[in-house]
Amino acid sequence: MMEELFSVSKQAVTQCVRDPTRIADERFRREMIACIQYDLFYSPYLDRVKSSVGLEYEYLLLERLRARGLAFQSEEDLRQEGFAKTPDILLRVPIEVDGMVINWIESKAMFGDEYTFRMHLRDQLQLYVNRFGSGLVIYWFDFLDRLQGMHESVMLLPTFPAEYRTMEDVS
Repeated sequence: MMEELFSVSKQAVTQCVRDPTRIADERFRREMIACIQYDLFYSPYLDRVKSSVGLEYEYLLLERLRARGLAFQSEEDLRQEGFAKTPDILLRVPIEVDGMVINWIESKAMFGDEYTFRMHLRDQLQLYVNRFGSGLVIYWFDFLDRLQGMHESVMLLPTFPAEYRTMEDVS
């Protein structure tokens, strides 16, 4: 909408939202700053908070895996190997949870609703399934029960499972 109103590109609008000090018109700059401050859903500040919380929960997951002695590659490790789209964790030795083999884990510091899950499935999870096999998504703030089983190769849990077997234990 702002693109049409001010005849500017979407990129220019994004830059103004990220840094309103770039806006020459004083009144518009003040109004933009106020909008950003009161936006409870899409503000750059909220993006930073969400990112920070996400990193905290990824760290929590890494610590739990280390404490259990599970061998894994982190997202950072996989990127260094040249993978563009990567899960947060790729297990070197898969685990089995409730009869399902788990090869990778994706950490989501949010509540899993149907819309969000479908977006994650389309944009990320299906690629992980295609590349690495079945996996686990941890929605740390829980998820809708009806989402479990929506994809036969993706298990959903609200935390790292208390009970699992490594594939070494299975053989």
